[in-house]
Amino acid sequence: MEDRASSGIAIKGTQGARKRHQDRAVLDVDSQKLDVPKVHGALLGETLPGRIHLAIQHKWTATLLVFTVLAFITRFWQISEPPQVVFDEVHFGKFASQYLRRTYFFDVHPPFGKLLFAFVGWLVGYDGHFDFENIGDDYVENNVPWVSMRALPALLGALHVPLCVDLARCLGYSHASTILVGALILFETAFITQCRLILLDSALIFFITLSSYCWVRFYLERYNPFDRKWWGWLAATGVSMGCAMGVKMVGFLVVLLVGVGTVADLWRLLDWRRGLSTATFVAHFLARALCLIALPIAVYLFWFWIHFAVLTRSGPGDAFMSHKFQSELQGSGMSGKSLVIPYGANITIRHRDTSVFLHSHPDTYPLRYEDNRVSSQGQQVTGYPHRDENNVWRIEPVDLEHYSNGTKPHPDDLKEGIRYVRNGDIVRLLHHNTMSRLLTHDVASPTMSTNMEITTIPFLDDPKRYTETLWRIETDGSDEGAKIRTVTNYVKFVSVVYKVGLYSHSQALPTWAYGQQEVNGNKNMKDRGAQWFIDEVWPDSEDGDASSEPVEEEESGLKEQAIPHYSVIRLQSSLNGRWLHSDSEVYPFKYEDQRISSSGQRVALAEGDPANFTHWVIEPVGAPFLHAQPIHKDDVGRTRYLRDGDLVRIAHERTSTDVFTHDVASPNTNTNMEVSTASRGDDKHIKESVWRVEMFPTTYTDVWKRPPPYRLPTRKLVLRGSKFRLVNTQHNVALSTQDQPLPLSWGAGLVEVNGNKDVRDGGGNIWSIPEVVQMLSQPPQPDVDLPPKQKSGGDAKKTNSAILADAEPVPKMSFLAKFVELQSLMIQHNALLTKSHPYQSKPIAWLFLHRGISFWETKGPPTWRQIYLLGNPFGWWSHVLGIALFALVWILDKVLLRRGVDEVGGVNRRWADRALGFIFIGWGLHYLPFFLMGRALFLHHYLPALVFGYIGTGGMVDFCVNVVGRGPSRVYGEEGRKPSNEEIRREWEDSIVVEQVPFRERSKFYGGIPMDGDNWRSTWLSWLVVSLFIAILLVGFYLFMQFAYGLPIYDLDQVRSKKFLSSWDFQFI
Repeated sequence: MEDRASSGIAIKGTQGARKRHQDRAVLDVDSQKLDVPKVHGALLGETLPGRIHLAIQHKWTATLLVFTVLAFITRFWQISEPPQVVFDEVHFGKFASQYLRRTYFFDVHPPFGKLLFAFVGWLVGYDGHFDFENIGDDYVENNVPWVSMRALPALLGALHVPLCVDLARCLGYSHASTILVGALILFETAFITQCRLILLDSALIFFITLSSYCWVRFYLERYNPFDRKWWGWLAATGVSMGCAMGVKMVGFLVVLLVGVGTVADLWRLLDWRRGLSTATFVAHFLARALCLIALPIAVYLFWFWIHFAVLTRSGPGDAFMSHKFQSELQGSGMSGKSLVIPYGANITIRHRDTSVFLHSHPDTYPLRYEDNRVSSQGQQVTGYPHRDENNVWRIEPVDLEHYSNGTKPHPDDLKEGIRYVRNGDIVRLLHHNTMSRLLTHDVASPTMSTNMEITTIPFLDDPKRYTETLWRIETDGSDEGAKIRTVTNYVKFVSVVYKVGLYSHSQALPTWAYGQQEVNGNKNMKDRGAQWFIDEVWPDSEDGDASSEPVEEEESGLKEQAIPHYSVIRLQSSLNGRWLHSDSEVYPFKYEDQRISSSGQRVALAEGDPANFTHWVIEPVGAPFLHAQPIHKDDVGRTRYLRDGDLVRIAHERTSTDVFTHDVASPNTNTNMEVSTASRGDDKHIKESVWRVEMFPTTYTDVWKRPPPYRLPTRKLVLRGSKFRLVNTQHNVALSTQDQPLPLSWGAGLVEVNGNKDVRDGGGNIWSIPEVVQMLSQPPQPDVDLPPKQKSGGDAKKTNSAILADAEPVPKMSFLAKFVELQSLMIQHNALLTKSHPYQSKPIAWLFLHRGISFWETKGPPTWRQIYLLGNPFGWWSHVLGIALFALVWILDKVLLRRGVDEVGGVNRRWADRALGFIFIGWGLHYLPFFLMGRALFLHHYLPALVFGYIGTGGMVDFCVNVVGRGPSRVYGEEGRKPSNEEIRREWEDSIVVEQVPFRERSKFYGGIPMDGDNWRSTWLSWLVVSLFIAILLVGFYLFMQFAYGLPIYDLDQVRSKKFLSSWDFQFI
């Protein structure tokens, strides 16, 4: 052992302990108490004189006190600025308000962090009246206690600094390196920015660090198993992990970190040479399972219990939840009853796992999918998360004349006179709005080529493919022939022909399906994704007006006239009140900027109506578009009216031409499309002349609050009262105006009309029909039979009475059932947060601080202000060097050991592996998983990993200054000779004895600094390195603090000088 002594790493009591070990086969750590003092953190034990012991305590107390004071100053300074909603305060402030109003909401994050904000608001008397709708909304005007609510994350951010300092102390860092860790955390501007606002990240970072700290403190008590402190720190670790998970699901990563430490700890205890009995090892295992598994889960569930207990009223999050869940919310309008389902009834069908509704709309699948596979171009069938009239289907029995193997009426139904849907029945589903039937066929689905595409076909055409529209309805746990009920029965719809189940999963379709969820046919019937339930049911009723004259409809309390197709109308822009106009004049060959036009007939806006040039005939689209626009069921055999969703052509009465748009830039707005007209016989533009009517705004919402049975609106457009868009189906642009006059040289003072690519623009895209000039005769409709309204044998009133008489109460959901439903939705919707954001970034860019996030700004002159999430670049980039250095030293040390060269020493290596290894594993676990996530990511997701990076950087400074290169290397044996068995045995004996002795005592480190003859060199070098480091950090803090605090900017040139990287998005330069 001479080499170890010469290297300055002497172990007190090692020889005596080795002798005791040689006398006994194993070292019984339960019964044998080593004669060494207990050392926790930087405090030395009883072997030191009392005066030195007291001095050490005072030193660490003063260090913690100084950092605590500085942390409170940096975190609370100007916390009231700005007195406006900043960044994601629009979300988390709103959630706190909804807690205080007790209205149910949905969020992808667990409830604990938001509950803390609500609790602070409740303490100061806030009633939740403010909705935090927009960034920049004023807190003062709306009487919001924003300072109190921001004080919570600021408090946690301030306490986080001394927590990190004490964690470094407990890991065995020197006093100088511990101060460096505190400075790195204290002067990190990204931490300051986050913890001064109503955001969750401050709480998340605090509880992740607290979990790590409690685990380290528990590990330091490992020589005193099962005593009060040992149990206390073990339980505190579990509670802290439950809190971290309760703020954000990223908190689960600290569970992995503690899990790695626990497995390593138990693996060491399992070694038979440590002398633990099996019973003692099992006790260790059970204690950790109780405190590190059961306790965190209990704490995590506790936050959800409070969440459900507080949110008892119907609110904006209702639509995400199941009917069962909503029925327990006050004011939800849900009946809370499970109803039977008669044939001929209207139903909504909801997916079990993702809670989306089975939905369809007139849009069709594209000719080719993204991978160039060809589709059927049939009507889209999707999963839609919100209530909508396009979710409504009518369930019908099979006609035994067309399919002899269909289900016959049940004997009980024949007696009652009403036929009910039962387990095992073969049924058909008719989409209520488009009057088309659900089917699957041998075409691959959009995103899963192994599954089948689901579409619909018009009821007029379905005799050709009758069997493809047949579905067997099956439910597990019920007898064959048992009645199917709403809400309580999970059912499968199985294609009779192809034996595939109606299936959905969380995959979102591309923009051609508006990002809605895919529905397809899955051959794996055991997959939970094939399970649905009937959410609501109400019997269909006879209605409609047989009159051929315009009907008077009651809408918003006013009687207004519906608009028949084939009417001569005038179209008025809601933006400027002008009329859609055309005449025989054409666009010039070249516009003023030398762009070439189509030279087509001019379409514009006029104030008056000279020579009836503002008269247009609106008519439904016929062949070849008939498959996409069936006649509304209420109009079959009657007057056909203009309705929301209709596909129409707009013909100019004077010139007999149709309005169309094409891929030619408009006269004034070259980003929009030119609008012109084409002769009726021009097949070149026939598809470009089809327009879809979209009412604005949608008015369906309130009808879903009524209990069944209810009747959906007919959605006819009415004179003066209906506002709508006209969207070109070929180019997906809206007929629009930006109120820009055409040039006088050829525009005659008219205002430009074009095709606007921003379809959702609520200004120039909106039109109305104030006048029907003349009603033309409508052509005869095809002589077809409308699908029967109901085949139950009774009228709607009788059927409804039977439904209610057979109603059963929906069983109340248990807490665990609510938790599972909400947790699964949180995971699914979190994964769907893939929408691009201007400030998102990739994980690899986080290491280099490639870009930040703009939280808030006000533009000058004379002053500019911006809150921009950006780290202190000098500290940020240094932690990357620390991580790289640790990896390099670790690999180099392992290579040298393989060659028999020991530059570090066993004691220092074990400290580095366990202390620094624990920290850098924490960094990896909080960083690397983001590479696997498909959702949009931002710089603030890296902040938990940054904490571990900073603590590890301080440890690497300690390691390099105090360990590397201290004394001659230890070489096993002679050159070229393997170490002897005796040398290996003694090395293992050293490790097993050293394991029993706290780090500072066995290595004679005074707070991490060696107390040998080289103490002066290490101390001087440590403080020199740390002092230079802190000076650089202060420079970075001074340069970028104005973006953390949103301080006024008077000189933009000064800001430009701080833009170290061109990717930093400072708003004013």
